[in-house]
Amino acid sequence: MNGRIFGQALFSLHGKDLRIIYILCCDTGIMDLLGSKIQDLLPGDTNHFIQKLEEKVTALQYRSDEDLQLQIVLEMAKRMDLRGAHLSADQELEEYVGQIIIIAERRMAEQDSHYKGYKNNNADAGPLQSMVHFQLDQLLQLAVKEIDSASADARSEYVQKVEKFIQAMPEEKQTQIKQQLGVDKLTNEMLQRIVATSGASVLFAAIVEVSGFAFYTTATSLLASLAGLFGVTLSFGTYTALTSFVAVLASPIFLLLLLGGGGFFLYRSQNQKLQNKMLPILILQITLPFLSGQQEIVSYTPLITLWKTSHDQYQILRTKIRDIERTLEDGKKQIASLTGEIRSKEQTIFENNLSIENAKAALKTKLIQTDLEQLQVSNRFTVLAARYIEMRREAGSIRHSKQYNEAGLMGWIRDQVKSVSNHMDLSELQRRQNELLNKLLNEVLAGTQEWGREERERIYITKQHNQDLRHHIVKLQRERADYELQQERQQTTLTDLRKEQKSYELRIYGLEHI
Repeated sequence: MNGRIFGQALFSLHGKDLRIIYILCCDTGIMDLLGSKIQDLLPGDTNHFIQKLEEKVTALQYRSDEDLQLQIVLEMAKRMDLRGAHLSADQELEEYVGQIIIIAERRMAEQDSHYKGYKNNNADAGPLQSMVHFQLDQLLQLAVKEIDSASADARSEYVQKVEKFIQAMPEEKQTQIKQQLGVDKLTNEMLQRIVATSGASVLFAAIVEVSGFAFYTTATSLLASLAGLFGVTLSFGTYTALTSFVAVLASPIFLLLLLGGGGFFLYRSQNQKLQNKMLPILILQITLPFLSGQQEIVSYTPLITLWKTSHDQYQILRTKIRDIERTLEDGKKQIASLTGEIRSKEQTIFENNLSIENAKAALKTKLIQTDLEQLQVSNRFTVLAARYIEMRREAGSIRHSKQYNEAGLMGWIRDQVKSVSNHMDLSELQRRQNELLNKLLNEVLAGTQEWGREERERIYITKQHNQDLRHHIVKLQRERADYELQQERQQTTLTDLRKEQKSYELRIYGLEHI
């Protein structure tokens, strides 16, 4: 029932009233708006708050009603920490706004000790009824207090407005009011006498008993129109433009009173805390006009259609994101697999190179141990072999000369000098021998002779294998580069889609929860 009443009330709002509710509920500059109303209480100041409110209302004139209504529902749900839910049917929507009312009422009881006491004394009332009645009673008590303490002229003006309200009621309701007050007629003079002798509370109680919610809207509007209200000089013309109950409660005076604090609170309070305190007022603003008037059933179809369209687009976006994430994950696995394959082949090449070097070292050892003059490899090999043999003999001669020592100190010195010289000569010969040995090895590897065939063929096969591996590595690297390029493009697309997804989530609260 809470959800149905509140849902119907919200979707009955249109035009300026709806936009005022939207601004007070969803506008991120709400703190500045409420802070500006402090200036409204200063004598001689113009109504900055009303002016700003009007400007914002005008700026929203091209936004659709269903868009604003949906945003109000979702903003309230967000403040109540209520997770998003499907809003694709009337029942789902009413259940959702019903949860908002339940949580808002529970928090109001936690934050407001006066309301908690009121709730305990009215345990049979539902959450929505309890919140609305409590705030209305506060306004009514305010009206009673002010009219009882007002000057005779102000009181007379107020009673005249109440009289007009009563005269506009059906005859049977006027009769009921007479019975409640114990009078025969409801003239201005009689009403003035009742207020003067019994107080405004007696008059108001009788009217509320008969007219119900309808009188609250009138009482509030009349209260706002009184000049000198609460000792503050307000231009009567300021409030003549406030033609609805929603607009009246959006005036700085009533926001200040219903928030329960003065300028100090408004400037010091955190925005979130202030917004939470605003929620019961918004619920009152939304609900009371519906309860006070003709309760015609309104359709949720425009709002549900808008939500479903956003939801469906969001789901399409989410599917695209999941598909790209899977593609990226598959691409990541492919790149990892290709990288592993490349490293494996590079390791094989490394091991093959070690095998080649070992085979060459074995052949070099074999060459050293072989009679090179007997090997028939090539003419170049024969020439190189002769030079290698000559160097080997020269090295042997140097080593042999080191065995002869001269006597005496000078002999020892000459031996040391000769030893150093021989060592240098021997090192140079060994270097040149090693160069020749490498050239001899190259001749053996390039030849076709039987000697060294096994090693030569093994080295050749291994080199060919390495060449094939390198070609394959180049192919794998190109394939990996293609995957990496695709990954980069997909990641860019994913980033754009996630930004779009975030935009949806910021615009339509709760989509991420579904």
